Amino acid sequence: MLDGSQLAVLGASVPGYASSNATISVNDNETASLSLVLPATVVEGSGVLTNAGTVSVNVPVGTNATINLSSSDTTELIVPATVVIPSGQNLGNIRPQCP
Repeated sequence: MLDGSQLAVLGASVPGYASSNATISVNDNETASLSLVLPATVVEGSGVLTNAGTVSVNVPVGTNATINLSSSDTTELIVPATVVIPSGQNLGNIRPQCP
């Protein structure tokens, strides 16, 4: 699961000696990639396209992930400002709108 770097503490002890701890950072071995899928074409004036698009990541997210969205031409396609991929999932649905 893509969860970023995590800290782990190792402890060592033996009777008659002071115990010792060491902290190590364990770097995540998953690589994050983001994909966006929309229909190839839509008809102008179609209105809200329910679940017509998806945003996905290659590895389920460890916590809710808020993805920022934008449109280069809001007179042709309006998208919500964000979409959330829920914790443990790898997919969020987008409801674009064709005004």
